[in-house]
Amino acid sequence: MGIETALIAAGVSASTAAAVGTASTIFSTLSAASSFLGGIKANTAAKNQAVTAQAEANLKAEETARAGVREAKFVGAEARSIQRRQKLAYLKSGVDLEGSPLLVMEATRRAGLDNVEETLRAGGLSAGAQIQEGRSRATALRSSGRAAFMSGLGNAAGTLGRAL
Repeated sequence: MGIETALIAAGVSASTAAAVGTASTIFSTLSAASSFLGGIKANTAAKNQAVTAQAEANLKAEETARAGVREAKFVGAEARSIQRRQKLAYLKSGVDLEGSPLLVMEATRRAGLDNVEETLRAGGLSAGAQIQEGRSRATALRSSGRAAFMSGLGNAAGTLGRAL
């Protein structure tokens, strides 16, 4: 039973019942439009947040990569300093830089290079993880925006279905 029929059955005049029915339809339509527009707005906001989240993750990853390079330069400089001190210590003691001393110095050089490579690799892995985290967050935000849009659309359709 529609609202107009219920009002007429309750003794309200047909013209008043029709006016109330029209007002009810208008309010229902406005409510449906509000639900639909709310869904669109939530979807747009989620898309904007996704873009921001991805951009922030990219910036963090770039800074992490730069920090890794700075750290690798420091580690490399420290390794070269150790090599120089080691060579100086051998030369001061009168040892020729052949045989075992040369092998020790080569092992020190390789260890320094390994440390530099490991520092660069760790920085790259961390930066990659930050980018992936940003992508995941952006995907989740877009998904929640789509869900809000579909919810608004469903609410609008349900409101119109009840009104008509």
